[in-house]
Amino acid sequence: MYTLSYHVVVNTPKGYRIGDIRLDIDENKIEGQFDFPLFDNRCYGILNEDDTFTFYVSITQEEKTNEYECTGRLSGYAIHISIPVDGFVYEVDGTTCRAK
Repeated sequence: MYTLSYHVVVNTPKGYRIGDIRLDIDENKIEGQFDFPLFDNRCYGILNEDDTFTFYVSITQEEKTNEYECTGRLSGYAIHISIPVDGFVYEVDGTTCRAK
């Protein structure tokens, strides 16, 4: 098992926001935590052999929380995640801040 942490910029309907993501990867399973007010803390999913992944994250909007499936890619020391939510796609881009 290893842990990756990223500083990220998130494109939201209200503009860009900054946050952090920590991912614990064990074989092909991902469990993670967002440090970003809009997202609930936990996410989970599967890492594919080509460094793409699919995982689920909960987002709270207008006091309502829903779980969404999203896709992403790890490449070197960077991460990209696309989270489609009700006609808008949250784009999350970041770089590694520490790795274990």
